[in-house]
Amino acid sequence: MTRNEVDFNTIDLNTFCGEKTFEICAIKLNTKMMKMIACCIYKYPSRNLDQFYVLLEETLKSLYLPTLTFLLCGDFSINFHTEN
Repeated sequence: MTRNEVDFNTIDLNTFCGEKTFEICAIKLNTKMMKMIACCIYKYPSRNLDQFYVLLEETLKSLYLPTLTFLLCGDFSINFHTEN
């Protein structure tokens, strides 16, 4: 597929970014085969995990449409093997 066959729009998510907690950027991609939102997320390693989850959930709820595919990528800085 060539670049000319992909229609994309940037999505302003600045209102969901928490200073030194959560950063996210996204674009909406439209191709002949699918509609997708690609998000890149960064979680600061020393910040509250619960607040990160709240901001992530609020952001995804604001973007959700049943006809879209979501791609989440990024640096989550989460060690799931520890409790703190």
